Formats: sequence, C-alpha cells, structure tokens
Amino acid sequence: MNSGGELKMFKYCVGRTSIEIPGSLSPSASASGIFGEKGSDHQTPTIDLDISTSEVSMSDYLTQVRRRETELREMESEDVNILRHIRKITDNITIFRVQSIDDAYVSEAVALVEGSLVSARLDSYRNQFDQAEQRLIDIIHRLKYSDHSTGKKMPGFCLGRLVLEGDFESEMGDYAFLGENGVYVTVNVDTYTPNEDVDLLSRVSGPKSLLSIFKVDHTVLRAREFNVAGVAAQEWLSWAILQDNSDIRTHTFELETIRPVPSKEKPLITVTMRTAQPRGNGIYAKTSMPDEEAIKLWDSIVKSIQSAEIQPQVMPGA
Repeated sequence: MNSGGELKMFKYCVGRTSIEIPGSLSPSASASGIFGEKGSDHQTPTIDLDISTSEVSMSDYLTQVRRRETELREMESEDVNILRHIRKITDNITIFRVQSIDDAYVSEAVALVEGSLVSARLDSYRNQFDQAEQRLIDIIHRLKYSDHSTGKKMPGFCLGRLVLEGDFESEMGDYAFLGENGVYVTVNVDTYTPNEDVDLLSRVSGPKSLLSIFKVDHTVLRAREFNVAGVAAQEWLSWAILQDNSDIRTHTFELETIRPVPSKEKPLITVTMRTAQPRGNGIYAKTSMPDEEAIKLWDSIVKSIQSAEIQPQVMPGA
C-alpha cells in the first residue's frame, strides 16, 4: 500500500476480460489454456497451451528444448511413451512426437513467440500425427504480442504475455498470482462452458458441501449476489482455522459469474483468493491477515473486472 492506504493495482488481460491485481502479488511463471477449434466437436482433441508470463530469451528457449527432450526420454518405457521424432520447424519452433501406445500419439511444440516461451500439446489417433502437428504450427502462428499501451481492444484470447487471435469452439484459461504474504489468487475464464446446475452459494453452504461433510468450523464474512461487469455473480467470503495447532485464520473468498447464455461478452469467470498459504520456501505466515484487510484486497480485485468490450490490457512481462 502507499501512504494513503490505497492498493497499487496492475491491470492484466485474462481471456477476453481484464482484471486488476495488487502489486504485492506476482503472476505465476506461466498461464495455461485449452482450446477447441471452430467446427470441432467433443470428440476432436483440444489443444493445450502454456505461455510464460515474463519475457524470455533465445537461450532460455534452447535450454527448454533440451530439458524437454531429457524429460520425455526419461518417461519412455519398452512399448509406451516412446519419443519417436524431434522436428525443428524453424529456429523458434521445435516439435516432439511421442508414441503413447499403438497408433496414438502426443505431439508437443516448444516455441519462442515474441519473447514468450510457449508449449502447445495435442493428442492424435490412427497415426494422424502429421495433421496434429500442422494444427500446432497453425495455432502458434496465431499467437501475437499486443502492446497494451495502445488501448486497443484485444483481437482474441489473452494468455500470459500473448493473445491467441481468432474465435474458437471452446476456450479456457487459468491464471495465478502469488504474494510473499501468503495470499494466493487464481482466476479461471471459460467462455462457453455452461454454469453448473448447483450455484456457488448452494455448493459452499449446502449439506453436501465439504465444509458440512468434514464439519469445518468456519465464519462467513459475506455471501451475496451482485453484478460484475454487467453479469450476475455470487460471492462467498469466509475464514476457518485449517492448520493443526495454530490459531491462524485461512480466508477463502470465491466469486463465480452466472449467465444463462454463455458468450464472449459473458464468460464463466471464477476468482478465488486464499490467505495463509505457504510461501515459496514452504513456510506459513505466523500471523493472520485481518478480516478487513483481506476484504479490502478482495474488493479491489472484484470491482476491477471488465468485460471484453472495455479494452483489456495484456499481461506485461516481468
């Protein structure tokens, strides 16, 4: 916080949405997504993407290519997960072809795209690995870095430092932000998946909730329905003592949007914030975050969410 007690916020593009995160939290090393191409059905394998959130060099890329080859060879056994082929497509794209079993393959591309490290993975069957690998090349070529300072609307789905241009049959992204003070925030944006039949408030407070099943003594700070960026939403704010032999409060705050008709303008957005999480060194905080401080942090994030129509910014590099 600054001397006025206000939080310094940074805007990130997540999916086709923007959100602001306090500067005390840093993005995880990468953001991951799953994409189904236009015209595909539920039987068509989806493409898994993992994209770095900070800028990397050619040396970093080459190191990752060597590391990934070593990892894949260590996973080999006599007749499964056999690394069959390594293809250097360009100086910036390398594809690994792994025979899972019989005629089933996994093709994985490691690429350097405008300063971002990209991993793209796709399953194939009936020896159709050539087609799968062309799909990987095509989707990598649709990844672009967009300068958020221009204020232009993003032309696609944001993931890490990049934007995946175009429209998709399905699209989902996962993002995480971690603080040295034990605060952990996750964001999931899923454009077209319908909401669950049981809403958030019913899941966390009903007789079948984990809190009820395990008889967790907890305190509810706030539970409400409201609007986020013009979309109906529910939130649940509570804390509980979860660590043995400790009086440290673990806050668990959750938000979930509700929309009868999924669309790019109204995606399923799920935000979760937890306090008292282990730091990078595995050590837990020795004091609880005050409730009012946790709520202020949460509210600063939730109120910043904007729809795809509000010119989101791309996640900056570190």
